[in-house]
Order: sequence, then structure tokens, then C-alpha cells
Amino acid sequence: MNSKTLIIQLARFGDLLQTKRLVKSLQTHSLVHLAVDSSLASLSEIIYPGTVVHPLKAHAVSVTDSKDILQFNSRSIKELAANDFDLVVNLNFSGLNFSLARLFDPDIVKGYMNINGQDMRHPWTRLFFRLAGQRRLSPINLMDFWGHFAPSPIAAHKVNPPVSDKGRGLGVVLAGRNLRRSVPTSSLSVIIQALRSKMNSREIFLLGSKAERPVAKELKSQISSSLVRDINDLTGKTSLTDLKDVVSSLQMVLTPDTGTMHLAAHLGVKVTAIFVSSAYCFETGPYGQGHNVFQAMPFCAPCVETRECRFDLECHDILMHKESVRALWKGNGQSLENAVIYKSYIDDLGVGYQAQAGVDKFAGKRSALRELIRRHLGFENRDIDIPDEVSQLFFQEKEWML
Repeated sequence: MNSKTLIIQLARFGDLLQTKRLVKSLQTHSLVHLAVDSSLASLSEIIYPGTVVHPLKAHAVSVTDSKDILQFNSRSIKELAANDFDLVVNLNFSGLNFSLARLFDPDIVKGYMNINGQDMRHPWTRLFFRLAGQRRLSPINLMDFWGHFAPSPIAAHKVNPPVSDKGRGLGVVLAGRNLRRSVPTSSLSVIIQALRSKMNSREIFLLGSKAERPVAKELKSQISSSLVRDINDLTGKTSLTDLKDVVSSLQMVLTPDTGTMHLAAHLGVKVTAIFVSSAYCFETGPYGQGHNVFQAMPFCAPCVETRECRFDLECHDILMHKESVRALWKGNGQSLENAVIYKSYIDDLGVGYQAQAGVDKFAGKRSALRELIRRHLGFENRDIDIPDEVSQLFFQEKEWML
């Protein structure tokens, strides 16, 4: 491999795992360097063997750390600047990302770049964010968006191993990125009981950081005593490397939209994901064929997590409906309201999600928008009708006028 590529991925655990299609695609013809947050450096080397990892302190704990951060980052920045990269893919919108982009000729930078002193977005990035403005119609998973920065992305079915349920035990991830994206313990206890009846082992593993220990305690107080005996509470007891070992041994992982969800998919462990609040499976759902997703779909979903909820977390209430739990257990059904059960599938563009229960009111327009992306990327046209309103979302005058 004579060429060298740099991927700048300074976001968190889940984002690192969602960079997998891009990494594996570039590794087919190039030596891949990864610039990552220092907290993920060791895990990066395990997840992506053969890459050269450059750690950076991208997430400051306090202002008092500034001097140490500057000294630490200076070493990595000098290493990066000394390399003659053929391609730089800059994946995050942050001051540090834009600063790193300035190290390189803008002609070789994709994603977020700096041209003549001006911070700019690559056309593929602009298209993705324009379409993200219509979130209910989101036509492409983040893994595939990043993956298509590669000149020749690998086939989607080669990204993660085939889904297997041959492990033992149910892993339960206790919290998402924030409270609104997490599953309330009152709902979680019922869902665990329903799913455990389908498992080949009685063991239940509670997964999370030290911050989730009170949640684990609350859950155990609400769950039946027969289930409590089978619980192995691992909250605060696993490093990221330990977590990988635990998850790889499981039959299934029950989780909100989390980094652990992407880790399970990365390892080929079956995922049952709960997407509520701002989490939307068409953007960041589990990658691979055969994962299950419960997507809450009240009139306000998906919301903006930085804005206060004015509807008393209606998406959480939907989880309490008997029909929701029954559909999660069966994986199908027709009586589900304000929610959809999806099963993930793979096609030539990447991962998608097919409704198994409930009604997806936006499936037709989303499919049409997905077809426009396929054509934009050079795939053979499919016989799908494209409504004018969908075309107008995809094509804007400023994108093609002289």
C-alpha cells in the first residue's frame, strides 16, 4: 500500500464505531491513520487493527487542563503534519477539526475543510445536512454517509459480521446519551421480562458507567425477584475493552441509541434497540441485517434534544402500552399506534429499516429520497416514482446554477 489516508474522528465512542465502513473501505488500498480522542486510542487499535492511531485530547474536562492539553496535542499535530497524506477525511464540525484541516492542502480534504481561510463543507456533507433538515425522511445511515467518502466503499454486508444469537444472556444498557433518550426503568423492567422468555440463558447483564448505578438499583427494585436473582450488575465495573469482551459473549443486547449498541452490531450480536426522543433509527440505527428497532413515532418525533420537551415525554409513555411490549416480544403486529417496529436490512446503498409492526407514514417519500441518493452515487436506477416535492428537497438551485 503506497497511499496514506487520514481520518479525523474526534467524536465519541459510538461515532468511532460508525466510522467502520469508511475505515474498512480505505484499508483495501491505503494505510489508514486515525486521529481520535485520547480516551478511545486503545480501543481504536483493537477495533481497527492495522491502522495508525494518533491520540488527541478533544474533550476538555476543565479550563485548567488547557496547558496539558496543548502540550499533549502539539505532539500529535506535529506527527500528523509530518505525514504526506493522499486523502484526509475530516468528519466532525468542531474548532479542533477545522484547525487540523488547515495542516493539509484543501484539495485533498473531504468533509470539513478550510479554503483560503474560510471554513467550508464538502458538497457530500452539504447534501447530507440539507436532507437532515427533513428528519422523518432521513434516507441514509450515518455509517453509510461517512462510508461514501471512500472512492470505492465496500459492500454493506461486509461491514459487520452476520447477526448471531448463539451467545448467552441478555445485556441491558441502562442509559442513552441523556435522560430523554434513555428507557424509563418502569418500561425497561417489563421489556426485560418479555425478552428474557425468548433467551437461551437466564442471565441478565446490566451495562453502564458508575453514573448508571442508581438506575441499576432502581431497576432491581421494580423487577420481579425471580429475575433479580439472575442479574449480574456490571455498572461501573467495565473498561471499554472489558465491555467489548462482555458484549461479544451475549445472545442479545437491549439498548437505547448508544455506543454499546454499535459495539454489539460491530461484533455481530443481535440488537433490540429502543429509539425515543431525538434518537432516530434511520440516522444512527444498528448496522447490519436482522436487528430489531422500536421507534417511538408520536407527532413530535424525532425532536431536538437541546430543546425542552413540551409534551410530557409522550414517546416514553408509548413504551408503557401493552401493544408496544407485545410487538417488541413478537417482532411484528398490526395494532401498534404511534410507534413502529423495524427490522434492519442491507442493500447496495447500505443499511435500511423495514416496518414489521405499526404504520410508517413516511416510508414512501423516504424510499424515493433514498433512490435519489443511489442515483447521485452512480447506482443503477430502480423503477421508483419520485414525487416532485421529494425532488425539490434533493435538488436546490444554488447546487446546480452557474
